[in-house]
Amino acid sequence: MDLEFRQLFTTEGDDVGRRVALGADEQGVYRCEDRQPLIVFGPQRSGKTTGVVIPAVLEWSGPCLVTSVRFDVVAATLEHRSGLGEVFIFDPAGLAESIGPRFAPHCVGWSPLDSIHDWDDAVRQAESLASGTDFQTLRGGDFWASHVRLLLTPLLYAAARTNATMGDVLEWLNHGQPDETVNLLIERRHQFDRDPQATGWKHCITRLLSYSEYHRDTFSNICATAASSLEVFALEGVNRRCAQTRRLPLHTFLDGSPHTLFLCAPPHQQKQFMPLFTALARQTVSATIDRNGVPEEDGQAIIQVPLMLCLDEAGNIARLDDLDTFATTAAGSGIQLISVFHDMSQLHATYGADRGALIVNNHRGKLFLPGNSDPRTGDFLHELLQQSDVRGHGHRGWRRSDLREMPAETVLCLYGGLPAKLMRLRRWNSSPRLRAAVEKARLAYHKNPRRPVTPQRPPPPPAPVPAASLEELEDLRGFVLKIVDTYDVGAHILPCWFAHRSAVEILLDLLEEATTEKTKYDTYKQAIQKVRRVLLPCRAGHVTAAPTVARARRSATHQKLIDQGMETLRLREDDAP
Repeated sequence: MDLEFRQLFTTEGDDVGRRVALGADEQGVYRCEDRQPLIVFGPQRSGKTTGVVIPAVLEWSGPCLVTSVRFDVVAATLEHRSGLGEVFIFDPAGLAESIGPRFAPHCVGWSPLDSIHDWDDAVRQAESLASGTDFQTLRGGDFWASHVRLLLTPLLYAAARTNATMGDVLEWLNHGQPDETVNLLIERRHQFDRDPQATGWKHCITRLLSYSEYHRDTFSNICATAASSLEVFALEGVNRRCAQTRRLPLHTFLDGSPHTLFLCAPPHQQKQFMPLFTALARQTVSATIDRNGVPEEDGQAIIQVPLMLCLDEAGNIARLDDLDTFATTAAGSGIQLISVFHDMSQLHATYGADRGALIVNNHRGKLFLPGNSDPRTGDFLHELLQQSDVRGHGHRGWRRSDLREMPAETVLCLYGGLPAKLMRLRRWNSSPRLRAAVEKARLAYHKNPRRPVTPQRPPPPPAPVPAASLEELEDLRGFVLKIVDTYDVGAHILPCWFAHRSAVEILLDLLEEATTEKTKYDTYKQAIQKVRRVLLPCRAGHVTAAPTVARARRSATHQKLIDQGMETLRLREDDAP
């Protein structure tokens, strides 16, 4: 061991629960100092997952939040981490469902609405969702980003206060003009909020009404841009998993015990899922900083939650917009940061050249894995090391091609002010100690496996109480079933339409017009839109979600509820004196 590296050197038997491994040689393992940030650059199949990420997760003695585009990290560490604490898998795309039952007991749901209790919470969550969306590709990106935050805040607040879902928020963005949205939310406020006088409602309504002064096209464009941040909630499965599965107990995850939270994104839909994962990662980081912010008598912070934040595919899954500054403050906040990128070109494409350079500089440890042919990464190392004596290298200095030509199973390490050093990549399955720990944990886990937890589904919505007479329902029954099928409007005329007097009157007028003259399609369209506006507040009332099945199924659903309503009215007549 070179004496100049003694601050990093450990042996395989040392207690290293808070130090991340950089690499190894014949004598031992080199590790970051306590909670010092580490950035990793490596192309696919270079070993950054098996040689850096998985060993870090296996050895960390505190809570871990790990992002991943595949389940390889989860598969290698699940049983070991389960032996230390709880393991939570946030898999809104449902990837675990196609893999098998092994991961299902650990899957949890989470929604950005879960943590919103007041107006300030909504402000923070809107900022998190917007920060996970790339607006810089748009002309005037800062303008759109600002207005997305401003518009999402009142909608998120209203949704959280009235038991709505993120799918509802997405629909509200497509609802129309600000005045219509305000009327909808005011009605929901009185129907579903236990405290309709909460101070946040004033901010909510005022913010939305301010958009009345905008040109119609401008407001529509802002809504469309905001909807891009919530695009993933257009997928029915995602909305269901986020809203109905076993909830992620964030307070449990951050109680200081060595729990683990995996955020798993599908490789082909990373852009869609990024705002959602970014919001969860940011909330976790903020909560950790709050818990670790209490100072001792000497002024040093008490680290109650020694979180390891491992951002595998950092440019594609959870985009921390302030990664450059966060890298400098993470250690002091009790957080071990690991940022993993393919190369510097990916880093610069995500954050820009200037901020990308700051991000690299602000990580004390830097690892470069072999096979990287990115010119920007090669130029960076050449300019930095061309006159240096790289320890373990065959010649003095560093050529642009040296990174691409590095031998397999090696890693170039730059750490603080120490000389650059070539080390052996320490894959977890090549380490006898790590491999033995994993095998032991798997044996113990399979003797007492985690049983699947049946998701607690919300109670069924109350049956609609007819707001029409039996005679009116008899007149409207066949007519409504016909237009639902003919015009495929089951998502607008919800099956509970007969529980709303105003909707009944609109349909009675339409029926009368349809029987007296040849009714044009526009007449039906206008009436259907009127009914839709009346029924929108019922998405969390009589009907939890609009039907999304085929036309025949929509018609059958309407018929069943109408017949139930008619039977209720008949029973009332029979019971009447």
